[in-house]
Amino acid sequence: MSDPVSKTPEESKLPADDGHGVTTTAFSPEGMVVTAVTPTPEETPTLRCNRCNKPITPEEAVLTPTGYRCRDCVNSQLKVFDTTKGLDLLLGFSVALIISLAGSWVVGFLGFITIFLASGLGLLIFNLVNRLLKHRRNRKLKWVLGAGALIGSLPVLLIQGLPLFSGMLRTGNPAILLSLIWPVLYTLLITTSVYAQAK
Repeated sequence: MSDPVSKTPEESKLPADDGHGVTTTAFSPEGMVVTAVTPTPEETPTLRCNRCNKPITPEEAVLTPTGYRCRDCVNSQLKVFDTTKGLDLLLGFSVALIISLAGSWVVGFLGFITIFLASGLGLLIFNLVNRLLKHRRNRKLKWVLGAGALIGSLPVLLIQGLPLFSGMLRTGNPAILLSLIWPVLYTLLITTSVYAQAK
């Protein structure tokens, strides 16, 4: 970077953008070097947070139902909604896992009714966990319940699926795997149902 003092007055008045804004160097009437940094247009705050009134750029702004807010205000507001206590998430995960596992054992006998069973069990898991947690909330609860439901449905799917898969490899007949339609559908439906209820 060249020394601004060595520039002629004409050169020093040319703006230079160094990535942090436009830097303009000029000589004052007294012969002193004056440097000013003007933010580039995309860095100039054009909005204000409707909660703390802090100036924010469009990139920093988070659109909420009541207007634009800065990320600090949004994060502090989200913390208000996390009311769960110590083992609440573990309890929710366990309930989802046990109910999902129990439901997966009967899927093979139900056929088309699996669609209703999976959706109903997803609703049951959410309502039971909600009651056990006394309506305490957490942003991670939907992920925890979804993971519990998914993991709970996998053992039966694997127990049924692995022999069928090896049979398909031996015979070369992919139609053998058709009997896995209902267990796979159960896994997908109970996981998405629980997640959607807890969302």
